[in-house]
This record gives sequence, C-alpha cells and structure tokens, in this order.
Amino acid sequence: MHHNNLKWASRHPRKAIQSLFRMENIKWAIRHPRKAAITVFYDRHAFVAKHQAAGQTIQKTANDTSRRADAPIGRHLREGITITGYLRSEIGLGQAARNLSYAADRAQLPISMRHLPIPGRENEPEFATKCNDTARRRGNLFVLGLPAISTNHTELQTGQSNILYPFWELPSIPKDLFQYLEAYDEVWAPSRFIASAFDDRPGIRVRFLPVPVRVPSMIPPTRLNRTKFRIFTFFDFDSFGARKNPQASVAAFQAAFSRDKDDVELTIKTRGENDKGLRKWLNEVAANDNRIKIIDQTFSRKEVDNLIINCDTFISMHRSEGFGFGAAEALAAGKAVIATDYGGTTDFINENTGYPVPYDLIPLKTRDYIHSMGQSWADPSIEAASIALRAAYDSPDSARKKAVNGFNLLNKEFSTTAVGEKMKFLMKTAGLANKP
Repeated sequence: MHHNNLKWASRHPRKAIQSLFRMENIKWAIRHPRKAAITVFYDRHAFVAKHQAAGQTIQKTANDTSRRADAPIGRHLREGITITGYLRSEIGLGQAARNLSYAADRAQLPISMRHLPIPGRENEPEFATKCNDTARRRGNLFVLGLPAISTNHTELQTGQSNILYPFWELPSIPKDLFQYLEAYDEVWAPSRFIASAFDDRPGIRVRFLPVPVRVPSMIPPTRLNRTKFRIFTFFDFDSFGARKNPQASVAAFQAAFSRDKDDVELTIKTRGENDKGLRKWLNEVAANDNRIKIIDQTFSRKEVDNLIINCDTFISMHRSEGFGFGAAEALAAGKAVIATDYGGTTDFINENTGYPVPYDLIPLKTRDYIHSMGQSWADPSIEAASIALRAAYDSPDSARKKAVNGFNLLNKEFSTTAVGEKMKFLMKTAGLANKP
C-alpha cells in the first residue's frame, strides 16, 4: 500500500482494507474498517501479523464497559512482558518504569526491559546493563506520558499485545490523541484519576494498576533530636511549574508561621530548565526569608530519599497530579503529608492518612500546560494548607498517627509486592503469563 496518509485511509477504509487482502482475518477488518484503516497507516505489516490468528471476540461483562475486541497474540513469543520506558532517567516516568520492574520481580513474573533514551536526563545507572532491545515477549508495557504516544507509535511491536501505562494530569484526554490510542490493546491506568480520564473513550479497555511504591518492611521512626520542624517539597521545572504550584506552598508556610518563628524550615528541591521565571522568584523569596531553603540541582535517588527522611512533613500544593510520587514516597518514609485533595494523590491521601487540602476548580491558562484548551484543574486553599501545617506542628502525635495509617495503606495496596500480584492477575487475564 502506497498511501501513507491517515486522512486518505480514514476516508477510504475499504480501499485500505483491500490492500491487505492476503490477511487471514479479513472479516475482522471489514467489521471494523475505521480501526483497520488507522492501523494500516501506522504499520500495515504489524496489522497483518497481529490479526492473522482467527476470530477476535468482543468480551462484554457487567463489570467491563469496554467494547474493544481481544487482540490475538502471535505465536512463538516468550511468556511475559517487556517494560518499555525511560528506565535510565531520573524523571518520575523513569522511576515508575523501574518500580514496575521491581513489582514484577517480587511476583516472579517473566519480564524484559527496553530503555527509551532521553539525552541529558539519564542519571540513574542501575538499569544500564538490564535493558535489552531485542526481547520478544507476548506483551509490551509502554510507560509514557500520554502526549508522547504521538511520537512513540513507531515503538509498537508487531504481532504482540501492546499495553499503555500512561501518565496524564488533566481530567480529559485531548481529542488529537484518540487516533494513537486505537493502536493499543489495553490501557493499565496508574491511578483512578487517570482511569477516569478514559471514561469518554468506551472502546478502550482500561484497567487500574497502581504505581508501585518502595515501602520498607517497617515504618521508619520519627526524626530524633529535632531542633527545627522541617517541611519539604520537590518538583521539576520541566514538569510544569504552574502545575506543581510551589508559590502556594510558600504562601501556606508563611501564613502558618510568622517571621519571628525560627524553629521551622521549608526546603524546596528543584531542577530542570523550563522555569518560566519561577526559578528567579523562588530565589528572591528565599533571599527574603532565611527559613526557606532552595536546592536547585539534579540529585541521585539516594540523595532525594535522604531529603525525605530528614523532613517532618511533606507538602504538595499541586494543581493536579497523575499519581504523586513525592507524596507517596514521603508516606512510605513515615512522614505526615499535606496534599491538594485532587488528582492521583487522592488514591492514598485522605483525612485518615494525611491532610487533604480542599480546592476550587479553575480553568487552565494556555501557557500553563499542554493540551490546556477547555481543561480545568485545582486551586488549593492556602488558608486550609496553613491550618494543616500548623496542626502537624502543634500535634505531632496526631500527625504520626496519620502517617502510620498512610504507611499501612501503601504497604497493603501500593507496595511492590501488592502491585506485583495485581500485575500477575492482569497478565494472566490478557494471556501474557501462563496460568498455574
């Protein structure tokens, strides 16, 4: 087929199908001409291999509203999945991919790993020798920011089940990404918030697989011999400073503790290039309040862990989070967490496990985030956050009780052991792992 144009294939689906007259499952393509046409545009050879097995069936159950057909998996493939992502990068997406591999290991699942390069952002050496670009397993799990599917669709593998593990921070999925979603067999959503964004796409099967968190076997003790109450937050400018909203953390801190109170400290860890003037603002704030510390550099995983260990409370005044790694890792370290009651953090932060901060929904400004047209996100209450900070300071026993509850929740539902078992179930359901 010489028509390498999506618009042509969409307008003439039957002609696109006719170019594939040799495939054995022509009946499926005739029943689903739009899907066939789109797939032809991306990789007609992959389409032939993927649908050469006879008979796709549509599963309809009371608990599954998806109408997507089950995709047959090519023969002579190794059992298990290949985790594809930024495995050598220090960014949150890289940590998510690594944690998924830890979870699979805990469940003794057959996996391989394939690294997607990010020049200049590959500061995690652990997986340098663990990745293999030639692995051929039954499934591929792509750990990506949702917008990246438009540039990574060539990574989809022929004759295998392709599963998307997308990270996304807004309540709706941009319509211009719908065409790329069609190429995936399933979506495994990292949070309930992300899963809900797919509600208006009923043709895609979505399953919830929480992000694994490294949870120690026992909750760490409280910090001993503290002379200052330490509050900590961190973010990457390249993850959109407007979304991370450090201004609200600063405002809540200064509202909670008057300038003459010198036994409190707010540390803000940053990095990244796309600061849009926010870096300058933070430095000016710190220059005018010696209780505010700015750390502006790339740290190793161990160095970031040490910053979390050496704080008393973690704060995240985000406008939205797909998951919320910082809050989750602080909870795993036994810290009290104050977080906007919106986005992915609502899976594990509530009145029992932390200090959820109420908010108002506000429309996005064009430059605040990508695909912002018609979208909204949270504007957390600075007053409520300052009250929460003061409560964590004044009532350490109550703050500790919340932290213990949060740690127990993570251990039960988000640990690598717990998520590994959920991954095993999903893999067996999808025919990617052998049943016992």
